Amino acid sequence: MNGESALQLDSVDAAIVDELRADGRLPFEALAGRVGLSRAAARLRVRR
Repeated sequence: MNGESALQLDSVDAAIVDELRADGRLPFEALAGRVGLSRAAARLRVRR
């Protein structure tokens, strides 16, 4: 391995990935509403 640990995705992370695959330009506010998070929490998960 190259020193990076494998990232484990939970069900919310998987939902975020699915939504962004469908529309990669989705605003954080809309994304958050679709996955049941606050805008700030959705943004942090996307950045992570």
